[in-house]
Amino acid sequence: MSIDDMSKYDELKDFLLTEYKLTPREYRIKFETAVKNAGKTYTLFASRLRNLLSNYLKCRLVKDYDTFIDLLISDRLKKSLPQGLLNYILS
Repeated sequence: MSIDDMSKYDELKDFLLTEYKLTPREYRIKFETAVKNAGKTYTLFASRLRNLLSNYLKCRLVKDYDTFIDLLISDRLKKSLPQGLLNYILS
């Protein structure tokens, strides 16, 4: 593969990832609601969970332990708020 081919591949890959990228909320929901499929191993299920969580953390710009803890607390607090107050805060 030539350098030009690799450059085109990288551009296409970046475009597709940007086009079909899920939002942080979608990654979190997929992580929280994921179930093991009957035909899949627990190793594959764990790998899928790891990828979903990793993508969620990347989207939320988590780079260290303290930011991770802040994100967990923030997500948990949002779940405890009444819907009207949550909508106001998120807007």
